[in-house]
Amino acid sequence: MPTVQHLTVEACIAARFYPAGDTVGPAIVLCPGFTGTQGAAAIVAAAQAFAKAGVHALTFDYRSFGDSGGQPRQEISVSRQLADIRTVLQHLRGMPTVEPDRVALWGSCLGGGHAVTIAGEDPRIFATVAQAPYNGIPNDSGKERLENYKAWFAEVRRQRHPLRLHVQVVAETAGFSVFTQEEVGVNLAEIEGDTWRNEVAVRGLSDLARYKPSDSADSIRGPILVCAGLDDTATPYSTLLPITDRAPKGTAYQYSATHFGMYQGNVRKRALATQVRFVLRALRQLGHDVDKQN
Repeated sequence: MPTVQHLTVEACIAARFYPAGDTVGPAIVLCPGFTGTQGAAAIVAAAQAFAKAGVHALTFDYRSFGDSGGQPRQEISVSRQLADIRTVLQHLRGMPTVEPDRVALWGSCLGGGHAVTIAGEDPRIFATVAQAPYNGIPNDSGKERLENYKAWFAEVRRQRHPLRLHVQVVAETAGFSVFTQEEVGVNLAEIEGDTWRNEVAVRGLSDLARYKPSDSADSIRGPILVCAGLDDTATPYSTLLPITDRAPKGTAYQYSATHFGMYQGNVRKRALATQVRFVLRALRQLGHDVDKQN
C-alpha cells in the first residue's frame, strides 16, 4: 500500500493523499458520508483500492468534522460541505502528479449526494460513484423517526443557544438520536474511524430536509454509478432512482444489504471492486492507457 501523505487544504481542511505512484495520472476524491470522517474503514479501503489500481486518491474531512478546523463542531452545512469539495478538487487538480481533466468523484451516504451535486456542476469530472447516496428525507421514513425529527426541532426552538444542542448519531434504543443500534446493525468500530464522534448538531439537520441532489443529475456529463442496498431504510432504493433515471449515463447496482451493511464484509468488497472497474472503464473510454494489471 502507498505511504499516505497528510495535507492541509487552505488552512482548514485536513486531507490524506494516497499516491498511485510517482507518475502523472488520474485521481479521485472520496467524500465522507453523514458525520463521517476520512479515517472510516470504508473510506480508507476505497482510497487504497483506487491507488492500487493506478488512480491517485484523496480523502478529506469536512469543516467542523474530524481533523479539519471550523466552528461550531459537528454541524452539517450542505453549502459549506459542497464548498469544501470544490476546494479539495481545485487543490488536487493543482498537484504535480495529477491530470486535472482526469479527476473522478466517489461518495457515500450524504457524501454520495454531494458527489452527484458537484458532478452536475463540474463538467471536468470524468466519472462519479455514489454509494447509497442521500437524496432527500424519504416519505416512508417511519413514524418513529419522523417523531424524532419533530422532537429535535421543537427542542431547538426552546433553546436559548441552539448551537449547543447535539444529539447522538447512534443510540442503543430509540429516542433523541438519528439512528438506533438496531438500525445500524453493525459494530460502530466498523464505520466510525479514528476521529469520528457520535454526535451531530441539531441545527444543521434542517439543511438536509431541503436538499435533493437528483436535481443536478440531468447535468452530469460523465458516467455515474449508483450502488445501493435493497434493504436500506436510511436512503431507500426508491429515492435513488431519480438520480440514475435523470443522469444521461446513469448505472445502478443493487446489493442485498442495509445502508450500513454496504460498509462491511463481502458486500463492501464486491461493491468496491465494481466501483474500481467502473472508474477504470470510464478512463479507457477517454483513451487513457490503463495498466494491463488492472
